[in-house]
Amino acid sequence: MGEGVGQRPWQHEAMPVLIPIVFLLSLALFSAQAVAAPVIAYNTYLYPPFRNADGSGLAHDLVMLLNQRMGGEQFKLVHVPRARLLMHLDHPVQRFNGIAIFLNPAFVGRQRAALFNWSEPLFSDRNVLVFRGAPVSAGELAAGKKGRRFGGVRGNHYQLWDPLVLRGQLQRDDGADEWGNVRKLEAGRIDFTQMNALTFEAMQAQAPELAYLTAVPEPSDSNRRCILISQSLSAPMAERLSRIVSELPADPAWQALMQRYGLHPPGKSQATSKEALRQARRS
Repeated sequence: MGEGVGQRPWQHEAMPVLIPIVFLLSLALFSAQAVAAPVIAYNTYLYPPFRNADGSGLAHDLVMLLNQRMGGEQFKLVHVPRARLLMHLDHPVQRFNGIAIFLNPAFVGRQRAALFNWSEPLFSDRNVLVFRGAPVSAGELAAGKKGRRFGGVRGNHYQLWDPLVLRGQLQRDDGADEWGNVRKLEAGRIDFTQMNALTFEAMQAQAPELAYLTAVPEPSDSNRRCILISQSLSAPMAERLSRIVSELPADPAWQALMQRYGLHPPGKSQATSKEALRQARRS
């Protein structure tokens, strides 16, 4: 048959040519969207000053600063309880592909920590032991009578207290978070709890009725807060992130955040995060 009325020869050839062009354009658009998808930055500190009720706080400010320095590759902040993060890290099928801020190899367990990369320290701080009445020294807690009750956070590792729990010298009563443990402390259900000093100070500022609680420093070296980095992260992105963190001490924006939140530079006398990771891999 001849060609239809009003049709031109090139109209029959256009469709086969247009299909691969449209396909390639769609594929390019999909690839661009995939590349632009942000990497999740997990934060497990769910209370001030790390996370405020309106979503602001140290976690938000850190991720914003990292995104400004990263350029095209971005992070998306997600807040999760520590226990849920550990489930992500240990998932047998879905490999963890992101970062987790404000951690230290000791916080996730030495064997688990050895499976990930770690940034240089962001800052140092300390934990405190919190009591309803007169504080008891850690030495007295460790050597004292059995039956004392410690309020922990589900999923957290406690270098000082976990061995005592295993030996039956201390009872561990886990809660969902630090605020829950404070309420248990008020009710007399536990004898003491442990939390980050920054969080405790923010609690007392936010709830003056908690002024009667007493706190003493945990008898250990200060915690050097680092960023856990998945080995699934692309090498260029991981390297850029590590370089940015190593340059933060000289960054005026980070210096301003340090001052705003009352943070302390990592102590030079402490083991670096890389040294801590080497210890983890030897253990």
